[in-house]
Amino acid sequence: MWLKWNNGRRESYVWGYMIGYSHAYWVGCRRAMKSLPTGASAESIETSCRESQPDFSKGTTYWTQQVTDFYKAYASDRDINVDEILEQLSNGLTLDQIHKYPFMRRRSQGDDMENRAKECATTVNAKDGAITTTKGPKEEAHDKSLSTI
Repeated sequence: MWLKWNNGRRESYVWGYMIGYSHAYWVGCRRAMKSLPTGASAESIETSCRESQPDFSKGTTYWTQQVTDFYKAYASDRDINVDEILEQLSNGLTLDQIHKYPFMRRRSQGDDMENRAKECATTVNAKDGAITTTKGPKEEAHDKSLSTI
């Protein structure tokens, strides 16, 4: 989707992300300061918030180009959302580090599940409906470690 958009639309998306993220960040900081017990100083929270706030000072053009470069360099990662890329960039990750980042829905996890499925097998006996399951080496090792507890 991102690569089909024109540059103006991409920059508008990034601008909206930056405004929304920054607003939500400071709302969270203000809530943290308000939740302090009476008499406690909010100065340490405010200082921490200021030191940890995302730095979008490079502007929308820079961040837009980073996302575009990511999708062009890693075509297999187009399942990663733009906001996830922007978040990791604001955390200081490089494009290559984002490519290798363990997002929850990574295709490589699915590939791993396919490989594990090949290692295990479940069969159903047509006559009596009995179910037989064979385990792969990882499951057998797991079961063995549980039996020693």
